[in-house]
Parts: sequence; C-alpha cells; structure tokens
Amino acid sequence: MAENAWLEIPNSNVSAVQPDLTAEPYNWIVTDWAGGSSALTNAWCGGCWDSSRQRLILMGGGHADYPDNAVYAFDFQTFTWSRLTDPSVRPESNSGNDPPYWYHFADGAPATWHTYAGLIYHPDLDALVIPAQHAVWSPNGHHGQESFKLSFPGNVWSQINNQTLAGDPQIGRGEYNPTDGLLYYAMSGSGGSGYTPLTYDDGTGNWTTYTLAQNVNLGGGQDELCIDVARQRIYILGNGIGLIGGGHHGVLYDTVAAWGDDPTEPTPSGDTGILAEHLGAAYDPISEDIWMYAEERPTKVVRLDTSDHSLTEITTTSSPSGTDLTQNQHGVFGKWQYWVEEDRFVLYGRTTANVHVYRPQRS
Repeated sequence: MAENAWLEIPNSNVSAVQPDLTAEPYNWIVTDWAGGSSALTNAWCGGCWDSSRQRLILMGGGHADYPDNAVYAFDFQTFTWSRLTDPSVRPESNSGNDPPYWYHFADGAPATWHTYAGLIYHPDLDALVIPAQHAVWSPNGHHGQESFKLSFPGNVWSQINNQTLAGDPQIGRGEYNPTDGLLYYAMSGSGGSGYTPLTYDDGTGNWTTYTLAQNVNLGGGQDELCIDVARQRIYILGNGIGLIGGGHHGVLYDTVAAWGDDPTEPTPSGDTGILAEHLGAAYDPISEDIWMYAEERPTKVVRLDTSDHSLTEITTTSSPSGTDLTQNQHGVFGKWQYWVEEDRFVLYGRTTANVHVYRPQRS
C-alpha cells in the first residue's frame, strides 16, 4: 500500500451482520423508529478503537431514530464484522414514559443513544465504557446519567458503580490516557452548553466531576476529545469550540495536570477550515501530532502540530470510494482511528459502505 493513499476493504459493510429487529425474539415494530438501521452510524453516532484486539467498535441509534442497542466490531486481523451483543427484546410497555426504559432494558443492557464521540475503550478494564448516556432512544430523546461497561471477552454488560453523574449528559466525548490510566471525559448539554469535565479512575471505581470558573462552548457536539500523549494535553477539537467571549477557533486544551481548570484557547494557523467541519481526530504517536479527517473533504487529511497549533492540509493520492461514505454531516466522531500495529488510520462511514484504511506520508 502506497503512502498518502487510501485502501478500500471489499465486502466490509456492517449491514451484513445487522439483525432484523422486527423478527423473533426482538419483536420491535417499524413505527418504533424513524431512521432505520443506517442510524447505527448516521444518527450522530461514533465508535472507538479496541487496542487489545485491533478492532473498531460501533454502537448507535438513539432518540427516535433506531432502538438497536447491539455492539458491532470490525476486526482488522480478519477483516470481518461481528455482532458482539444482540439487541434487547422490545419491552411490553413502549410508552416512552418509564425512566428505566429510557436508560436500560430488562436484560441489563443500556438503551441505545446518539453516541457522538462518547464511546471509549478502556484497556485496563478490557471493556467498552459508556459514560452518562445522551439522547437515549425514546420518542422524546430523554438522556440519563447512568454509566455502563461491556466487559470483554465475554461481552457482558454491567453498570459502573451505579454512580449518577452531575451535569447535563446530552453530548459527550472522551478518551483513555495510557500514561496515567485515567479516562478523561467532557459532557455538555444541547448546543454545547453546560460543559462539565470528568475523570474516571478504575482503581477506585469512581468518577470525579470538576467545576469551571469560565464558561465554555462545545458547539453542537460535532467535535472530538483527543489526548496528545507525548505532551500530556487533552484537546477538544471541532465546530463551535471555544471560550464564551473568546475567538471560538475550534481548539481548546488542558494539560492533564490542569484538567478541570479553565482550558486554554490557542489561535491555530494554516488550514483552520477543518475545525468548522464534521471531523474525526486521532493521535499519531510517530509524528506526535493529531491527524484529522472531515467528511466535507474526502480527498484531504489535516495534521495538527500541537507544538505550535499549525494545521497542514495533505491532498491524498487517492480518495475513499463509494458514494455512501459520508455521514450527511452527522459527524465522523470515533470512526476515524489510528492503527498503531500497521501505522495506518482507519475510517468507517455509512452502514452500507466499506471500511477504508489510510497510510500516512512518512518519507
């Protein structure tokens, strides 16, 4: 595979393993949703990277778009999709007025929701961690404050400490920091208001919530949290990001040591246009930069140099194929990830599209 080029993996769309929710034993009815099975990716839903198994994990739906709460994974060693969990059975009461139904089903699995960039793989727990849910599936888009984990390899759901998180959990973004073993997470309400930073310590099993002195706007959720491991900085990148009264340049960061204090808003230079788009962001430990992809510019990738916050646009020698790759501006989120074993970035778009791999320019 050439540098600075894309490779499409044939026959790699997740729709092949998505179930028929109207069939036994699930028994959902078509009027239960508006978005259909494509909502797994295009209803403001994302993914995360299982670094222990070299696979991309997806889960999504939410609001009135789709009730499927199954978890899916694409294995980059076998190049195949699998369904890690089955959907929950439709409850007898479907009024949308029962709070436990908004948050989790009778089998203990969480309800699906608009996952945004809020799916996180935690290698110490060997689990998919889901902090407080946002836009949980229901006719009215309720949102809960329960957190869950899906433990591997048994694929078993459980709640995390039954701890209720403070703040407004409508939209979230987070990532695991391999240096200190903590999970860093940022919640916000509708439109990006009510920013609340948190950490999760698996040693104590507790969340810590911080209160900021300065108001922060995280836009409408079209953003990602990405950790610069070398510099131990936590970045939030994307459309509308900024301090209230600041420049809203699309970049905020805190050092790990200062997480929970008021963040810094630098002024980026270079190709800043991507920061106003529906981007995905992933840290590259070789260049020690953050690389971004936005669905609005399929033949481009952008590298953020976190030493000076300059952005460099790179025109790729080929482009991801397939008209269904983009999300109709519903966000890339965690579906753009760095694959360290092969020095590649991976990308997934719609449920009917194939998985793509990008090899960065190194020479």
